[in-house]
Amino acid sequence: MQRAILGVNIEPVDNARAKELGLKNVEGVFISRVSPSGGADEGGLRAGDVIVNINNAKIRTMPELQEQTGRYRPGNIVTVQFYRNGKLQETKVTLRNKNNSLAMAATHTDDMLLELGFELRDLLPSEERRAKVKGVKVISIYRGSKIERTAMDPDYIITKVNDVRVTSVDEAIEQLKKAKGRVLLEGYYENYPGEYYYTFAK
Repeated sequence: MQRAILGVNIEPVDNARAKELGLKNVEGVFISRVSPSGGADEGGLRAGDVIVNINNAKIRTMPELQEQTGRYRPGNIVTVQFYRNGKLQETKVTLRNKNNSLAMAATHTDDMLLELGFELRDLLPSEERRAKVKGVKVISIYRGSKIERTAMDPDYIITKVNDVRVTSVDEAIEQLKKAKGRVLLEGYYENYPGEYYYTFAK
């Protein structure tokens, strides 16, 4: 079983730190470092923030934070309330595992996808912001599958299935199930310019 982590280094909040940060109460967990490209980083948390609540559970101490995140799995999304510059703010964080991966919890392995030979997940909010185009991301491709024979690479982001725009894995699966005969996928790779097209027969 994989443990979920926020992707932060934490320290306790004592009287001196609470006073320094302008907090009314001595509670919460101080973020001393944020792991680059981790869940907290993608969610906009920064060093110096103080986490006080996760999914409506109050966080007063470091063990409480660890206990709360331990209830979830990599790929789960949690709502984090935190103080920054004395103001209470809120963000959503997609939890990762210790390898900074979303693991299986965020991927979909519908029978249709297994038959075609790939795993998909919805885009993270940060990926959507960078791309400005919604779609679904290919996480892995099975050897010897129909998808592998198209020469597609993992991290391909599918935006259309047979000219129908898809913004979630559920929509992509729905269109793949509707498709008859040849299927045309349209999309892009984040670090390569231009559109990429792949086609295969169902």
